[in-house]
Amino acid sequence: CYGQRAKLLNTMNSLEQERFDRQMRFFGRAGQDRIRGARVAVVGIGGLGTHVVQQTALLGVKAIHLVDAQELDKTNLNRYVGATHDDAIPGTLKVDIGERLARSINRNVEIKKVANSLVSPEAYAAIRVSDCVVGCLDNEGTRLILTELCAAYAKPYIDLASDIIPGDRPAYGGRVAIAWDGNGCLSCLGVID
Repeated sequence: CYGQRAKLLNTMNSLEQERFDRQMRFFGRAGQDRIRGARVAVVGIGGLGTHVVQQTALLGVKAIHLVDAQELDKTNLNRYVGATHDDAIPGTLKVDIGERLARSINRNVEIKKVANSLVSPEAYAAIRVSDCVVGCLDNEGTRLILTELCAAYAKPYIDLASDIIPGDRPAYGGRVAIAWDGNGCLSCLGVID
């Protein structure tokens, strides 16, 4: 029994070594161990958020906390990774899509779903226990609350945003803003007025 278990563990370690080979070439084994042990909160499981959930699961992160109170809408279907034609509209929570997506990549990932507003005890608790927070929000007010919350708890915060500006010459743009350990915020960075 011990020999079979050891052989299985060696096989699993070998498969993990192969799967994360490129990451380990860049970050080293210690870096991959940090990624594997990380808890990441994704706030806003939408067009950007589902991509973040997908990539976070592919990296091998241990736990993903999903925060979004909304249900899937027909206008979401062109950009939500993991949404399927079988998803009920209305009736499918965005956090359920995020969980399904992450588990399709890594069935052992720990998922905590908060199908509630960012301004809720459950969301605050998820952020407090996370090592890193990624905000994928549409609303500047909610974005400001999240940046203040991350600053208060000294959490690294990565804010992602994209938008389409209609008009005679429609434009598309986006940004990534990062505030580490409470030493910056989106207001301080000049991203939010």
